Amino acid sequence: VRRSIIYYYNFRIFKCLISYTKMIDKSNNLIKNIKIALISFQNYTEKVPSVGLVYIATFLKYRLGIKNIRLIDKRFDNIEKEIEAFSPDIIGLGPMTVNYPEAIEFANNYKKHHNNPIIIGGVHISTLPESM
Repeated sequence: VRRSIIYYYNFRIFKCLISYTKMIDKSNNLIKNIKIALISFQNYTEKVPSVGLVYIATFLKYRLGIKNIRLIDKRFDNIEKEIEAFSPDIIGLGPMTVNYPEAIEFANNYKKHHNNPIIIGGVHISTLPESM
């Protein structure tokens, strides 16, 4: 049951990533070289890993052959430094409701200087899409 809940909440981010990669190159040549960063904004008080983002990364790697995927976790990484060093083509954010304002602030600041697509999924946006 827990897996299906996590999958449902991260379905929006997953669906957007798949759609975007299919738009890039239908022959599947560029898809394998695309760089995707999946960012978790969980707090230090939350003791569970970002399982939904791990599911998405695993699917992208083993089903689509995308090898350049980086999971960035706010609890352990400096998000800005990691993004700058990795230079992803697509960024996926998976915030919970409590982290949603921080994720939106990050996305707005990032978009001021970069043109890469940012896809927001996760619990908050799946249950309250009108807050976008």
